[in-house]
Amino acid sequence: MLLGLVFSFWIFLLQSVLALENQIYFLNNSGIFIFNMSDNVGNGPVIWEWKPHSGEQITKQLGIFHRDGTGWKVQWNKECNDIQSIYSKIDQINSTLNLRITRPGFELAGLFSCQQENPSTTILAQYEMFGIKVETDTQNPEMGSDITLSCTISRLLDTVSLHWKQTVLFLKNGRDKIHLNNTVYLIVRSIRGVDFNLYTCEVQKNGTAIITENIYVNQVKYDFRDVEYTCYRSSTVHSEFHLVSNTFFRTFHDFTWTWKSDRYPNQDEQIASFPPLHLKKTYFGSRIITSSWYYMTSIQITPVLFGDAGVYTLTADSAKRKTIKLIIVKVTAEPSDAETEEDSVTLTCSVSDVTESIRLVWINSDGKVVAEKTVTGHNEKEKSLRLIIQKADRAKGNWTCVLLHQNSPKVIIPYYLEITRNTVFFSENSNSLVLNGPEHAGNGPVTWEWKPHSGQQLTKQLGIFHSDGTRWKVQWSKEYNDTQSLHNQINQVNGTLNLRITRPGFELAGMFSCRQGQSSTTILKQYELFGIKVGTISWRLVAGSDITLNCTISRFSDTLSLHWKQRDPFWHNRGNNTDEIRLNDSVYLIIRNIERNSFTCEVQENDATVITAAIHLYPGRYYHASIIDTRYRSSTSYSEFHLVSDIIFWRYHHFAWVWMSHHYPNQDRQIASFNTSHHANLNRTYFGNRITIQHYFWRHDSISVQIAPVLFDDAGVYAFIVDSVNHVTITLITVKVTAEPSDAVTEGDSVTLTCSVSNVTEAIRLAWINSDGKSVLEKTLTGQNGEEKSLSLIIQKADRCKWHWMCVLFDQNNPRVSIPYNLEITRKSSMDTWILAFSGYLLVKLIIAIGLITSLKRKSSRNLDKATRNKEAFGLQTLNTGPDL
Repeated sequence: MLLGLVFSFWIFLLQSVLALENQIYFLNNSGIFIFNMSDNVGNGPVIWEWKPHSGEQITKQLGIFHRDGTGWKVQWNKECNDIQSIYSKIDQINSTLNLRITRPGFELAGLFSCQQENPSTTILAQYEMFGIKVETDTQNPEMGSDITLSCTISRLLDTVSLHWKQTVLFLKNGRDKIHLNNTVYLIVRSIRGVDFNLYTCEVQKNGTAIITENIYVNQVKYDFRDVEYTCYRSSTVHSEFHLVSNTFFRTFHDFTWTWKSDRYPNQDEQIASFPPLHLKKTYFGSRIITSSWYYMTSIQITPVLFGDAGVYTLTADSAKRKTIKLIIVKVTAEPSDAETEEDSVTLTCSVSDVTESIRLVWINSDGKVVAEKTVTGHNEKEKSLRLIIQKADRAKGNWTCVLLHQNSPKVIIPYYLEITRNTVFFSENSNSLVLNGPEHAGNGPVTWEWKPHSGQQLTKQLGIFHSDGTRWKVQWSKEYNDTQSLHNQINQVNGTLNLRITRPGFELAGMFSCRQGQSSTTILKQYELFGIKVGTISWRLVAGSDITLNCTISRFSDTLSLHWKQRDPFWHNRGNNTDEIRLNDSVYLIIRNIERNSFTCEVQENDATVITAAIHLYPGRYYHASIIDTRYRSSTSYSEFHLVSDIIFWRYHHFAWVWMSHHYPNQDRQIASFNTSHHANLNRTYFGNRITIQHYFWRHDSISVQIAPVLFDDAGVYAFIVDSVNHVTITLITVKVTAEPSDAVTEGDSVTLTCSVSNVTEAIRLAWINSDGKSVLEKTLTGQNGEEKSLSLIIQKADRCKWHWMCVLFDQNNPRVSIPYNLEITRKSSMDTWILAFSGYLLVKLIIAIGLITSLKRKSSRNLDKATRNKEAFGLQTLNTGPDL
């Protein structure tokens, strides 16, 4: 009976609607959202609650629902009725438990929970709404001034990130980004008219964009009449300051720019006049130049120095037209040179002048505020903020000073704290490098050593230096003389302890150490040289084919990252035609359907670019016949396959693309044809609406037949026929990824991911890569008969919310196709865990109770048997001892 009660109670709990965590991302004051609830919850009461994301963090009861016949009647909470943002946005749907939220404002972001109180508190459903809002600190900026854009999310999860992107990428005005709390800021300097509505905030979850929002800035002001504004600049090598003038004032004859320095507030110094344009370089030297701004005249000062602070005035025929207050921020370090790991260092962020309240903030490499100070400017002598870093224990520390005005960042200055080691980055066979030895090393001997980054990892002695009067004399080692790359590229500089490396090759990357003596552990100077090389992997580069670019660094560290970027993305970044894969110390860029373009590999250290290397692509044309190519495509929704036709065969009459399916190798099917007028006819029998015609982007005499998306069965041979002559043959090999089970996997369950290839024409390799960029399973396919053309990966006990996996196909160790797969994991809710735990508890209690009852019954039975036997024995004894008759 007890077992039946436990089982019934367990079934009752399982039938309760379990907690659901649905995540909704919305833009401020947009969209309509429905919170659905099952009607099978008895007669109530049912309560909807709301816990806002705001700092208040207090759960508010929205309303109580009671069943009223076949429907539900709600009694809204008085507190919510009094809050306009809730009362006007949330309503009940048709006498159900469902809620409708109409155009929610950012303040409505939070966790919405539906729960039932009886027989116990049970969460029936949960929806978490994440609000996104974008703002600008000014809606009508002046031409040449600065604006700060902000993109804020109501609550930032570990899997979510915010990114500012520019829709037109050829603009060159300065931009800085910084993350503070739940907001990413974009500072746009020297804004111009073409900056109008060009910026988009993108919210990504696990690296995939889920929502975007454009920022709308009203028209930039062009009219320079009594214009006044303040600009903030950093005193750094990349800082620029523009003085923009509208030259359409036809009624004026001459214009001048004057400068009143903060150090000499009573002196106006003329720095430029026009027309004709004349620059006075007395104060700024070669740092003042002209800059093209469409029909504007722009005077540019670069780089900006701390002493450039002051007031800049544009005068037209002796009348002031524009006044700009320039405030400069700088960062200094004490001591200023490289310090040892046991030393402390003081970083100081200083501002030239304070006209109204500002805030200085120091941020560490984790994005946390470690020091801040408000400066009001009221007779404050100390217009700076110091940060003392005790016993720096890392090879590099990344610190950032931020100046905020009205809580909006205006200047961002990163500072990279050098500790002990000097880091040098070089491109293979680039310019020469000089490694400076110590200034004070006595009379020696001093030894230079080299430990290469290559797998050998053996320290090699280069040479021993001895003092010879005022000069140093070197005795090169035998290993130096016997190694051609060392002997040809490394030499002494003019009798000093300095080394010159001439056009270093990639193999010279490594650690160069200057030691006191021949075997001493005292390091006088140390340099780590990181080599970077870029290459292309392609047999024949023709329009429409594929190519893999490779960028390799000699040694990878946690602070370094490699990125491929297009040098002209505005014109050529069309569609999903590139994939980037990082493997070991290399980052590969797979480019499909190549066009004329240039790509740059960018090496970043602590998110700052330290070196770049470029590669240029110039695909050829189909001038001759017998071009044979193999292309690989993924069977995904974004995959595209282009068949490019060069219309240079003007003396011919008929052109056509034919397809021989991998499944039917003996059947040629015409899929597109062209006549002498270059008109195309498509045969949609096999591909339907997936086949289209497009003109090739950068050559109007080429036509591209596009198949998108690509399906697994599109594999086969595609041939370009010109008057019955086969000019181009392309073998298309497709790759797909499947999962079993195909839907979301419950936490703790296993899942099998299978990567399959349509056919194998030569040796290839399939590999599964995990989210850390490590290969976890590989298989080489040779194309032999009966060979399984797939690779399966079994993932045991998936215990995270999401796992990211990638299947990569390699051809001759070069990646040709990559297919990411995001494994959805459904967590067991806390209710599930509670039910199982409680059920287990009751089951154990039941087993114990049954055991006790059984034990008691057995004991009682034994006692009864004993009593009966005693009684019978007692009766027999009485009979035998009775009186004689």
